[in-house]
Amino acid sequence: MSIGLLGARRATIGMELAGSSSVGWRPDDPTSQYGNDYLFRQAHCLGGGSTEMQRNIISERLLGMPRERSEDCDRPFRDVPRTDR
Repeated sequence: MSIGLLGARRATIGMELAGSSSVGWRPDDPTSQYGNDYLFRQAHCLGGGSTEMQRNIISERLLGMPRERSEDCDRPFRDVPRTDR
């Protein structure tokens, strides 16, 4: 399990253990961290690079699987077709 997924899972477990007291809290309440962690749990997956990118690196470098096919690997980025134009 990647660190990003582990952080998200840890936040979910903390929220489940804290129960309803972690949903609404006073500023001085020690269980407020569980509610905040739960709300920002997806940030763990993006903090060190997206989880999907980490999986791609593991599959290509460690497992020796082929890279995803790309038609634009020999083009500069400015010449790559995009949908925003």
